[in-house]
Amino acid sequence: MQPHGVQYGIEQDGTLYHNEMEESYTAKKLRELRRQPRVVTPSPAALVLPGTTHTYEWTVPLAAGPVQGEADCLTYLYYSGVDPVKDSQSGLVGPLLVCRPEFHLMATIFDENLSWYLDENIASLTPAGQKSAVDKNDEGFIDSNKMHAINGFVYRNLPGLTMCKGDKVTWHVSGLGTETDIVSLYFQGNRFIYRQNRRDTISVFPHISRTVTMEPDSMGIVLSLSLFLCLSRTQLYF
Repeated sequence: MQPHGVQYGIEQDGTLYHNEMEESYTAKKLRELRRQPRVVTPSPAALVLPGTTHTYEWTVPLAAGPVQGEADCLTYLYYSGVDPVKDSQSGLVGPLLVCRPEFHLMATIFDENLSWYLDENIASLTPAGQKSAVDKNDEGFIDSNKMHAINGFVYRNLPGLTMCKGDKVTWHVSGLGTETDIVSLYFQGNRFIYRQNRRDTISVFPHISRTVTMEPDSMGIVLSLSLFLCLSRTQLYF
């Protein structure tokens, strides 16, 4: 894969070269001291074989992102670097978006009693020979499997909500579940714009999604958001 707009080293170059790749001075001297022949093989990034995968790692330079007055995302291209002409004409081409910071929050009560993995979890976490002692109809057991979570994380373990003062940040918030999942998301110390109104709290209902924009103006570590599940009378802070 060959991208536009981003930076990468030779090991992440998606172009399949048919000549010898550049060799660093240090690598050349070490090879000569060891009297080793030079063997040129394509990097994994340049030749992803059928049935295999490769994760590309690129650096997005500051100049590639949007500035004040531009759209929230700038568009570049990615395409196959094996045979760019034939591959792109075969459909192996697409957009590469460089966007302002954005986050997605899904707030819900995950009921693991309804999970496909309930029996598997019981078997793996119960001492040998005691699986039959687990009563899946026990009220305490049922409640213990209801996880009040945001993005699947509980107990203030949600990572990655880091931004800079003055950034234009987009938040995509969603709800899931049933009538017990009536959620209000509160951003302490910062406000956002939703439908041309400035607010600090937004309500999300099951299978409803909202998108809001924010320019953080409070610095430091703050209570990023709180989740209030009103019908369950439970309040969690993340």
